[in-house]
Amino acid sequence: MAVARLSDGEDVTLPSDIGRRAGLKAGDRVELVVRADGTVLIVPRTVRAADLYGILPKPKKTVTLEEMEEGIIRGATS
Repeated sequence: MAVARLSDGEDVTLPSDIGRRAGLKAGDRVELVVRADGTVLIVPRTVRAADLYGILPKPKKTVTLEEMEEGIIRGATS
């Protein structure tokens, strides 16, 4: 069983094996969910959709929905 300690500043540091098993790394965000019985769930929240805005460059050429669907069908059948 892994045990974490609450600091004077009320920060909790997860044991490294727990962080690794949850796929977390330094700087990742987690959500703490307190259940009615008092147990606390730690849920990784490493990426939000809003954080992805602007990550891809603008396309050089625009395509219609029909062209997108044709490309998807070609990719699925090849």
